[in-house]
Amino acid sequence: MASGTINGSTNNSEWTFKIVWSESDVSVANNTSKVTAKIYLGRARSQSYVGGDYSATITINGSKGTYSGNIPYPTYINGGAWYFLQERTVTVTHDNDGSKKCAISATMSSGDFTPSSCSASGTATLEKIARTPSAPTSFTITAGFNNYVGLGDDVTLKWSGASGVITGYEIQYSRGNSGWRGHPSLDVTSNKTSGSLVDSFTDPSIDVNGAGKAVKYRIRALNGSLASAWKESNTLTIMGGMDLKVANAWQTGSVWIKVNGEWKRAKRVWIKINNSWMYSK
Repeated sequence: MASGTINGSTNNSEWTFKIVWSESDVSVANNTSKVTAKIYLGRARSQSYVGGDYSATITINGSKGTYSGNIPYPTYINGGAWYFLQERTVTVTHDNDGSKKCAISATMSSGDFTPSSCSASGTATLEKIARTPSAPTSFTITAGFNNYVGLGDDVTLKWSGASGVITGYEIQYSRGNSGWRGHPSLDVTSNKTSGSLVDSFTDPSIDVNGAGKAVKYRIRALNGSLASAWKESNTLTIMGGMDLKVANAWQTGSVWIKVNGEWKRAKRVWIKINNSWMYSK
C-alpha cells in the first residue's frame, strides 16, 4: 500500500517539520481506503527536552482535525532529535476508476517552544483500487440464414456499450435447456468497450441432434478477476431437422445422410411446398 513523506517548513532553520503518511484497509467493495498522517518535529543535533504547549491541525482530503497538547520527549536517532506530535486517520473514497490523489496538510504553533510556527502540505497518490466494469449494453448474434444456424455455419457476435477498466471478455453459449457452457475458442483479451468475432458453430460439445433447439450466447466484461453482469444475446435456431410424427405427436427430428461410408446429419433440408423449394426448419 502507498506511503510517503511530505516535508514542510519552520520559522527556525535548525528545525524541520514533516508529515509521514500511509494507506491501509483498502476496500475493493467500498472503493475506499484509510489514510493516516503523523506529524513530527526534528532537529539535526541532540536536543535537551524542553516542555511546552502546542496546537496543531491535520487535514486529510478536506477533513480537518484540531489538536493541542504538550511537547513530548524526543526520540534520538543518529544524533538528532525527533518529536512525534499527533496523528490522524481518515477514510477516503476513491474516484470512480479507483484512483485517488489525496491532499494532506498540517500546521503546528507554540508560544513555549522553538520553532513556534510550522507547516507542511502536499499530495498523496493512493493505491488504485480495481473496479468492476459495466457489462455491454448491446450483444447480438447473426448467422447466414435469417435466424437459423447449422453446424459448421459462422455465427457473428457483436457487442458494445461496456465501460470501465476492461482487460478482456468472457463468452458462453447455451443450447436448448443444456445450461451455459464455456467455449475455449471464444477467449477475448481486448480492452475495448466494443468488439466482434466470428464463431464457427462446430464445438464438439454441441449435440448433433439439436435441430430445432434455440442457441444463444452471453458475454461479460472483465477487469482481472472482477466481472460485470452478463449480457445475453438474441437467439438462433439450429437447422437440419424436420417435423416427424412420433406416437401421434409431432417432434423435431434429424435427417442423416451416409457420406463416404460415414453417417452425418444434414445441416439443411429442402422441401417442395406449393411447387417452391424451401428450407425446412
